[in-house]
Amino acid sequence: MYYKFDDKTRFLVIYQDVTKCVNSLVKYTKIPERTIHYWIEEIQSGRDIMKVKEGRGRKKTLTEEYLDRIEEEAKEDPLSASSRQLAAE
Repeated sequence: MYYKFDDKTRFLVIYQDVTKCVNSLVKYTKIPERTIHYWIEEIQSGRDIMKVKEGRGRKKTLTEEYLDRIEEEAKEDPLSASSRQLAAE
C-alpha cells in the first residue's frame, strides 16, 4: 500500500523513526542532500520545519483600495465591470 505524503512529513518520519544517516535519508526520500542538511540544522536549532516563514511567497501587486473599488463596481453592474476601466482612471 502506498500513501502520498509531502516531502517534509516523509523526511520527519524517516528521520525520527528509521535513521539519521543523511545518505540513507536521500536514498529513501529522493530529497536533495543539501535540503536534508538544511532541515536537520533547522531541527537541531529548535525550529519547526513545517511552518512556512513569514514573508515567503509572491507579494500582492494590487492594493486593498483598488480591490475594494473593483468589488464595488462589480456589485453595482456585474456585466460591465472591468478592472481595465479602473486602471485607466
